[in-house]
Amino acid sequence: MLVSRSFFRISAVLTLFLLVVSLSACSGESSNTPGPGGPVSLQGAGATFPNPLYQKWMSEYGKLHTNAKIDYNSQGSGAGIQGIQKQTIDSAPAMRR
Repeated sequence: MLVSRSFFRISAVLTLFLLVVSLSACSGESSNTPGPGGPVSLQGAGATFPNPLYQKWMSEYGKLHTNAKIDYNSQGSGAGIQGIQKQTIDSAPAMRR
């Protein structure tokens, strides 16, 4: 059980890191992308287990960065992977054993 908890902690930290990197990587290069300081929107989907933690993180991040909107749909790891493959979402943390 200890390995399982460590895995989930590492996965959660990695996911937060990837979300922050994704937000900071947004630039005004394309006509569809907002300029620096403009609104940023990210769509994620994936595992249901970490959803309460992700919702808390997104809420706290949103308080500090009011121009950022992050949505996460906890549809399951498979749905997140499919969303990435179909390019319909920006992030898909998968929590498979």
